[in-house]
Amino acid sequence: MSFKSHSLNLWAVEDSQTKFDCDAHSDRVDFTTTGSQPLKIHPALHLVHSGGDITDVAQKLKVIEADITSNSGIASNGILAVQNDLDNYKTANNSSVGTLQASLATETAQRIQGQADDATARASDKSEVVALVTAEETRATTAEGVLTTAVSTEASRASAAEASLTASIASVSSSLTSAINVEKGRIDDLVSNASVDLDTLKEISDAYSNVDSNTLNQIADMTLTINTLVQRVNALTSSGDPDFVVALSTAIAELDLISNKGFLTQSFSINYDMRDMYSSATSAMLGWATYKAVIIATSSGILTGSSTDAEVETYLKGALDATFGASVLAGSTLADYRLKYSDHTHYLLETGLSGAKPYFKGVEQTALPACDWRLSYCSVAGDDTSVYSTILSGSQSDKVLTVTPTNGGYGIEFPVNGVSGNRDGYLSTYTQLTLK
Repeated sequence: MSFKSHSLNLWAVEDSQTKFDCDAHSDRVDFTTTGSQPLKIHPALHLVHSGGDITDVAQKLKVIEADITSNSGIASNGILAVQNDLDNYKTANNSSVGTLQASLATETAQRIQGQADDATARASDKSEVVALVTAEETRATTAEGVLTTAVSTEASRASAAEASLTASIASVSSSLTSAINVEKGRIDDLVSNASVDLDTLKEISDAYSNVDSNTLNQIADMTLTINTLVQRVNALTSSGDPDFVVALSTAIAELDLISNKGFLTQSFSINYDMRDMYSSATSAMLGWATYKAVIIATSSGILTGSSTDAEVETYLKGALDATFGASVLAGSTLADYRLKYSDHTHYLLETGLSGAKPYFKGVEQTALPACDWRLSYCSVAGDDTSVYSTILSGSQSDKVLTVTPTNGGYGIEFPVNGVSGNRDGYLSTYTQLTLK
């Protein structure tokens, strides 16, 4: 397709530099000016197309201007809408940023606080560990000191006990040697210048069968002395009780009395039946039912009225063992409760008494029956003026000491300090003792 065009050049009258060009084309019309003059189209101006069509340029320009104005409003509205959207986005974004910053600040503060708490916890844990380690070191040091002291004390005690035992053995051995030598001298004197060798007691007895009774009594005394020496030698060389504990009857039989009195010279033992108790208030045994009730009442709630006999006996045995400790000899039961008396040098035997009364805690019991003999504990060892309490007493016939009171084949022994402060007693296996 080809297009035709026409040009129109107009020059201003006043200014040769100002020109208006109009170029008409088949599909458009171009208007151009030179200079600064504005292009104005007046409605009265009509241009006629070469083809005979009249174009209302002013009308066209108004349409164009209206379109420009309309498009300008649309553009302004679009710009305003975009600006509004931009403002809304900025507001929303600022809010989100603020929320994010607040969350970040909170998270940062929590993290800082958590780090501080962790540091505090670690410091606290460290302090606790240090305290525990320090406490354990202190406890271990203290325990070590206590153990060291205990070992040292036990070593000293064992050394002292060994020395005491060695001294006791040496002393007893020396005493036995002296006693044997004395008796040997007596026997040698008796058999000296004899026409036959008097090597046995039977030979001696036969040799003196026709002598008077005084001589026979001397022989009997000598026989008793020899038998006693044999018992002591056997006790010394056997695996018997420590400290050479002998029965009370043996200790009495070996005692040399001076002016009808003397302190026992060796540790002794007494066997008891602890299943009943003698009451001085009633001068009779309590009986198991009453005695059991007494034991329950003094058990501090350990026993009750429903406790069996076996439970009560077990408790009593334990209480006695705890009270007397090392004085309880091996194999002791309630029916045969054997106690050792290592403080024998405090026990004074007095015989041939007239109108004397037993003692209790330093006071002579004037309301009790008189006794011919008494075995008493003295506050001061070896001091016969410090009689404190009488544990056994009774009547005497020559060399036989009979214990009173008795009950069912048992003699009543009264403990040095009584029972619960009263002069009550227990059943002992001794009803008689024999003097040397």
